[in-house]
Amino acid sequence: MKKIYFFLLIFSFLISSIHAQTFTNVALQVGINSTYFDEYYVPGGGVGFADYDNDGDPDLIIASRTHFKVYRNDNGFFTDVTSQSGINMIGDCLKSVIWGDYNNDGWRDVYLTSWYSGNRLYKNNGNGTFSDITSSAGVGVPINYQSTTAAWGDVNKDGFIDLYVCNYGNIEGAGDQLNILYKNNGNGTFSDITSQAGVADSVLKKPLAVVIYDYNMDGWQDIYISMDKYQRSTMFKNLGNGTFQDVTWQTGTMCFFDAMGIGVGDYNHDGWLDMHVSNGPPGNATFRYNGNGTFTDVAVPTNTTINKECWGNGFIDYDNDGWCDLYVTASAGIDMCDVLYRNNRNNTFSNIGFSIGIRDSTFSYGAAKGDYNNDGYPDMCVTMSRDSNAHFYKNSGGSNKWLKLKCIGVQSNKDALGTIVTVYYNGNINRQVILGGSSFLSSDDVELIFGIENAAFADSVVIRWTNGTVDRSYNISANGRYTAVEGSGVIGIIPIGTEVPDSYNLYQNYPNPFNPGTKIKFSVPNYGKVTLQVFDVLGNEISVLVNENVKAGNYEIDFNASGLSSGIYFYKLSAGNFVETKKMMLVK
Repeated sequence: MKKIYFFLLIFSFLISSIHAQTFTNVALQVGINSTYFDEYYVPGGGVGFADYDNDGDPDLIIASRTHFKVYRNDNGFFTDVTSQSGINMIGDCLKSVIWGDYNNDGWRDVYLTSWYSGNRLYKNNGNGTFSDITSSAGVGVPINYQSTTAAWGDVNKDGFIDLYVCNYGNIEGAGDQLNILYKNNGNGTFSDITSQAGVADSVLKKPLAVVIYDYNMDGWQDIYISMDKYQRSTMFKNLGNGTFQDVTWQTGTMCFFDAMGIGVGDYNHDGWLDMHVSNGPPGNATFRYNGNGTFTDVAVPTNTTINKECWGNGFIDYDNDGWCDLYVTASAGIDMCDVLYRNNRNNTFSNIGFSIGIRDSTFSYGAAKGDYNNDGYPDMCVTMSRDSNAHFYKNSGGSNKWLKLKCIGVQSNKDALGTIVTVYYNGNINRQVILGGSSFLSSDDVELIFGIENAAFADSVVIRWTNGTVDRSYNISANGRYTAVEGSGVIGIIPIGTEVPDSYNLYQNYPNPFNPGTKIKFSVPNYGKVTLQVFDVLGNEISVLVNENVKAGNYEIDFNASGLSSGIYFYKLSAGNFVETKKMMLVK
């Protein structure tokens, strides 16, 4: 027995040496202390990343059985601000954390679900606090409803995100709790359009996960729901006329098992979005989209059945090689250890999780990804049940290059939920969609990370917004954090070279005078919060070009003044104790 144990240690060491990149559970070190003490049939809770205070780094909400914990990200340390946040939902069997800017004011709001305590919509007040507007918005459910999960998406392309709520019904057998589709009226209220849209589904269903995205890329966001208790899943195709059609059988997405989570990603680089659906020990489903309205379950040939009791899941390019890998949580089966399956780039996956630090022996449920320290590599938060603290896996990073992109809708919804972004590099394609909820009861950060392996730049970035607008940007430098605005394409800060400056500097814009575009260059010697603002001669803020944490380096950003009148304008850089303002002239 000792010889076997010694061999396993040596084998683990050798594998770790091959995969230099690692994950480390740093939950307690970064301030996260949350456990889900469950006693009910459907256990566990969700987690959601979102930059709710717009300071440039993603914050967290984590579900426990009796309350939701709100963690503000303070430069890589999470401070528990639940008591002052205004998110005061106290109840029993709390479930989902689904972020979405329902009123397009630029501040991310959140919808929370539960089994025995109703659901809540909290409006972000823009000052670090939230207000419960469930009743006035019209998105409450009866207190006896067992709402499991929900998702945001703009199903009618009016520029406001709608809300689909999944209700489990009776724990055993059928219930009378149909799912609900709430149409966003654009004035702070919602209307129940479930019946006319045809998406109530059946009382025989037991939904645990839902995603809203345009699976066939016809311009309309569809709804896919996975079911527990061996009830069949449902694919609702958006017909574009306010109604949906159940096309589960026709699309090949029918599955009868204990489905818990849904992940969406283009695992095989064919430009179409595929799905992974988690299940118990009999095996998960991996639905490859065939490009013709149908899917094929390829879990067995891709080696992604996993054969554990799986819950949260998601495609994640952990090493930024441009190929999405697969993370899945587990609570029973062969063992209870979560898995990270590396994409072998040949339509197969290999489990390397344990060898690079994904090591747990407890009950794992919800999972979400976000780059909490802004190093360009995705990290993960996983909720744990029974007697274990949530796990927060810090990604050590590696040598592969990346782009980070935050999309801001103008005619489309502000969060850009449903927007499909494609990055082309070195003859490869990396396609992702921005989701308003996925996995099991959880939601990822909406700021996307695109791995581009060793490419110095992306050849092009193509953004297909939900209203049909397509923006194209070219020659985007690697290892940069960018913002894309609908109608303007990628306009974020661009890193210039690799030299680290020894002082703060704000340079004169060029050209100057300009019409209508100009470039502004600045340097920062240390990692930290940077703000770059534009003002008119009266001191009115015209634009915020940068408002985020950035690494030490030299940067350049484009400013487009096409909507402004000729005149004098000022731009101000604030970073650490450094503040400097310069003048520029717009001549039309």
